[in-house]
Amino acid sequence: MSQHEYALRKLLERLNQNQHIEQVLREQQRILITLLDNLPGMVYRCRNDPDWTMEFVSDGCLELTGYPVDDLVDSRVVSYASLIHPADRAGVWEQVEAAVRQRQPFRLTYRIRTAAGEERWVFEQGRGVFEPGRGVLASQGKLQALEGFITDITERKQTEELLQLSEARYRAIVENQTDLLCRFLPDGTLTFVNDAYCRYFGRSHEDLLATRFLPMIPDEDQDIALAQTAACTAENPINTYIHRVIRADGEWRWMQWTDQAILDENQALLELQSVGRDITDQRRAEDALRESEARYRRIVETAQEGIWQIDAEGRTTLANARMAEMLGCTVAAMQGKSLFDFMDEEGRRIAEANLERRRQGIAEQHDFKFRRLDGGELWALLATNPITDAHGRYAGALAMVTDITDRKRMEDALRQLATQDSLTGLFNRRHFFSLAQQEFERSQRYGRPLSLLMLDLDYFKAINDTYGHQLGDQVLQAVAGTIRAGLRQVDIACRYGGEEFVVLLPETTPTTALSVAQRVCAALATVPAATTQGMVSVTVSIGVAALTDHEPLTLDGLLERADRALYAAKAAGRNRVELWSPAH
Repeated sequence: MSQHEYALRKLLERLNQNQHIEQVLREQQRILITLLDNLPGMVYRCRNDPDWTMEFVSDGCLELTGYPVDDLVDSRVVSYASLIHPADRAGVWEQVEAAVRQRQPFRLTYRIRTAAGEERWVFEQGRGVFEPGRGVLASQGKLQALEGFITDITERKQTEELLQLSEARYRAIVENQTDLLCRFLPDGTLTFVNDAYCRYFGRSHEDLLATRFLPMIPDEDQDIALAQTAACTAENPINTYIHRVIRADGEWRWMQWTDQAILDENQALLELQSVGRDITDQRRAEDALRESEARYRRIVETAQEGIWQIDAEGRTTLANARMAEMLGCTVAAMQGKSLFDFMDEEGRRIAEANLERRRQGIAEQHDFKFRRLDGGELWALLATNPITDAHGRYAGALAMVTDITDRKRMEDALRQLATQDSLTGLFNRRHFFSLAQQEFERSQRYGRPLSLLMLDLDYFKAINDTYGHQLGDQVLQAVAGTIRAGLRQVDIACRYGGEEFVVLLPETTPTTALSVAQRVCAALATVPAATTQGMVSVTVSIGVAALTDHEPLTLDGLLERADRALYAAKAAGRNRVELWSPAH
């Protein structure tokens, strides 16, 4: 082989070797880039200037910052320094500069703001890259760049903050609360007590720990306490109970304890944790309330007045025995019943208006008619007051109820005596004039028709003389019934005196009045009066007068005209009707 061939072969060998090295380098570069792009964060190389101008960043920058590689490299769109939270920027610069001066790596935790405006916590680890020095200056080469790695630690930071908050809350609960906290073994030996426990019993942690809690419980309650703690097991891990304790000053207090079993992985009882709360004031208040309620019940049940309470919907929530007795039922039967169950339709309309005033906060006193369960009437005097809840909203009403049924009956009787004829039940003369004058004035004011009938029984003296006054009274009663049956509800009938009757007919013309009078006259003549001694025939003479709108006239004048017409009817043979005319 010639020297030339030998040199050529060596050259080819070197070329093949270089190609192999280049392939290895390209593969290593590919692996490195893949590794960098798949790291959970961003690898970078930047200049140590105030903007930290990036010379290289891995693809992870997009997920970390929201900016693609081209936006960050050479600060084409945004500088990395501008992404750092303004409150953290100065501190980051100082830490990096201090580490570079000492030629030490730096580790930083700070916040950045992403392209979307989101705030993230990041961890950065990096170092300065220096030129190689020579001789005595080997360790003083010039800073070329900064290289490092930045990753998102937002979730970890939030977890740390939650953990710190949880620990702070735990310390606040355990050490700063007023409730007593302790842990103890199943035999009652204390293993932990909080400050509140120590203050309450006036003893130090050292005095209490490793001792049993029984000496702080009265002898009478120790068996209760031991039984309750023994009841807290894996099957019943939480138990609440009450007993008394003795404080350092000798005072006995009531405590409520809630025990919770602490179990191992095999559900075996290790310890019990207990939370205690002083309920002495509550117990005293409950005792006072029970005593007050007992006094209240005695007052309610022995009261001579009815006591009735309803809720906002009108349902009975409280009634005493006297109230139930007045309504003809029992207290149990009243519970839950609506107020409206004890009244008729008219009473319901009145009650709904009254309840509306209660809802407006109005208290008042008034008479009211209830319907007893047996159908009878109960007139009552109600003193009612609205009830409001803690927010001032209407919650119902309370009434003190007095039975005034007898008084009402007496008032009705007196009213009847004052307005009615005691024999016939028609209006008496005095009340008739009061009502008739009102109708007369209304008729004149509005020009409405008004007529008047005056009736007199024919030969009534003969009836009294033949059958006696008692039977004559029965005849008068029968005649009054016939007259009433032939009239409207608005007509006003009265016994004018003896065997005379007067009827005022509002809104009635002379023609209609004449027809009414003839109908009454015929009815009396056709049907004899029923008495205890049999049927008695009776007739009546009737005079009719009417008010006209073209002449001044008084009520007395109208009566006088009817009276003249009446005498004309009698003069014409009785048992007839005469309409007044100027000829009379």
